[in-house]
Amino acid sequence: MYATMEADIRKGRVVPLEPKRLPKSGRALLIILSQPAQKSQWKPVRARLGWLRPSEDPVKWQRQIRDEWNGRA
Repeated sequence: MYATMEADIRKGRVVPLEPKRLPKSGRALLIILSQPAQKSQWKPVRARLGWLRPSEDPVKWQRQIRDEWNGRA
C-alpha cells in the first residue's frame, strides 16, 4: 500500500505537515522540491472571477451568447 504525505525538512529531519504519524520503520521515496510552495495571489484571482456573474441564469446567458455568434454568420 502507498501513502502520500506532504512534509518539510527541518535540520535534516522529515516533519510531516499532516497529523498522520510516520511508521516506526519502513521504506520511503523522497522527492526534494526545489522551491517552497507558493501562496496564491487571491486579489487577481477574485478580479478575474468577477466576469463569471454567478447571479445570472446560465441557460439564459448561453442562449444570448449563441445568438450573438449565430448573428455573425
